[in-house]
Amino acid sequence: MKKLITLFSVLGFASSLYAQIAITEILFEAPSWDSDLQYIEVHNYTDSTFNVAGWSIVGDINLTTLPDLFIDAGESYVFASDILGMFDAGVIMDMGQWAAQKQIFGAPFFIIRDPNGQEVSRIEYETDSNWPVPTAGVAIELCDPMLNANDGSNWVLAENSITSGINALIGTPGADNTCGVSSTWVTQDSDIPEVAIFPNPCNNVLQIEQKCNRLKVFGPDGGLVLVANDTDEIDTTPLQPGIYHLLLFVDGNVLQQKFTKV
Repeated sequence: MKKLITLFSVLGFASSLYAQIAITEILFEAPSWDSDLQYIEVHNYTDSTFNVAGWSIVGDINLTTLPDLFIDAGESYVFASDILGMFDAGVIMDMGQWAAQKQIFGAPFFIIRDPNGQEVSRIEYETDSNWPVPTAGVAIELCDPMLNANDGSNWVLAENSITSGINALIGTPGADNTCGVSSTWVTQDSDIPEVAIFPNPCNNVLQIEQKCNRLKVFGPDGGLVLVANDTDEIDTTPLQPGIYHLLLFVDGNVLQQKFTKV
């Protein structure tokens, strides 16, 4: 099987789009795979609903004028090459479809423009990257939409197997991505001070030394269990005993910690 290395560069986010939506998952096609099923997932990670009406996605696919489409806060929307093919693969949800003759094929390339025609996102193939290399039917996932989508180390191969139907695929279209903090998507910088948490182990309220702009808690199985904004504490009472991982977003830095719930 021919190996394909891809780089999806997200560049030039004008105005406030960078703080609103991100492409968080991509399934594409390569010459030897012959699967004819591709999709992209767009995620809204703000606290409010986002309308993509009048936006366009062009390049390998051509969605020249998106309709009134409201993506709720924290939710995703999927655009696919073949909705029935997605249904056969067990993905049953509201989604958009592009023209059948268009494919994300070989060397993926996208441009996203706002209603004024301003280019706000460019995604293009390059050969020198640290990006994960998928095989047929395996999507790649951005581990957190708040991280740099232009850094291949923030992406991993999907691990969730969708086995219904004949076009089985591995991915999480429209759902939370499967990658967790155990992946290499948090860069540890020795110049960034650690933020202490206490008490640890903990059985009630976990205190954080510094107020976080945003935090995420991942459970013992790597699944996301809690998201909070503008806080310096976590109520661990509802959590089951085990080891939990933290992502702390503090003053533009992304820090990693872990704690034990007893």
